[in-house]
Amino acid sequence: MTACIQRIERPILRLLLPVILAGAAACSGQGKQERVELNEQETRLVQETARLIRVRLEMTRDPAVAAALRDSLGDLYTDQERQFLISGLAEDSARGEAVMDALHDSLEAMRAELFPPSSP
Repeated sequence: MTACIQRIERPILRLLLPVILAGAAACSGQGKQERVELNEQETRLVQETARLIRVRLEMTRDPAVAAALRDSLGDLYTDQERQFLISGLAEDSARGEAVMDALHDSLEAMRAELFPPSSP
């Protein structure tokens, strides 16, 4: 859990970089393919990444809320598990693209929570 908390402290781009690179590597030179359903590990990877992004954004607005969110994260993938999953995604373009699409959809669904309208 300590390594996961340290990852939360990193800038968002650095947190997302492995997932972005895996998606880019998976999509490079490939045409549009059939939609692939995510397996359990890929779904969890997307959910964890979205939650870590939310915690990171909250840290800049309200550290108390961020601390509560961080405490509610539960068990996260270790760095080694995450790297193994990302390496597999980089080797399979359809799966890598599906994970990137799912992460995009998750962040779009959370947009109102992540970026609430400012008060006048």
